[in-house]
Amino acid sequence: MLNADTRSWTGVRPRQHLLPRLDPGSPHLPLNLCTLYALVANEAPLAAARREVAEELGIAYRGGRLLVVDWVGPHGPWDDSLAFVFDGGVMLENDQARIRLLDGELNGYRSVAPGEASRMLRPYVESRIREALDATNDGTARYLNNGRPV
Repeated sequence: MLNADTRSWTGVRPRQHLLPRLDPGSPHLPLNLCTLYALVANEAPLAAARREVAEELGIAYRGGRLLVVDWVGPHGPWDDSLAFVFDGGVMLENDQARIRLLDGELNGYRSVAPGEASRMLRPYVESRIREALDATNDGTARYLNNGRPV
């Protein structure tokens, strides 16, 4: 498992540690969006991940291995959807320095250890991130139902 002591990290994996903070006034706040997945109709999931990273962070994302597919049931005004989490690879400090928040949807970001992320996220999103970490470590992919393994 990943060492949660950030002093021991040689790089940062965006999909595990780069947890953007959404502007409280954003209409996307209830979605609790993480960086490398998108809930977009009529767009291939990997293409959506590439677009979201470019639009929101101003950096190129080539794409990585699929880690998680999570069916999210209807909630609030939203119908059900599928959330895809792809491996973002290792992001070194000089790569992080190129990040620019471009579209106004995010008001900041920071790198955090998984334990800290669990205190920041809704339970089903925290479970999705935890399952993505486990999938990275064991080389598999996960299918979830509202953040829970099926």
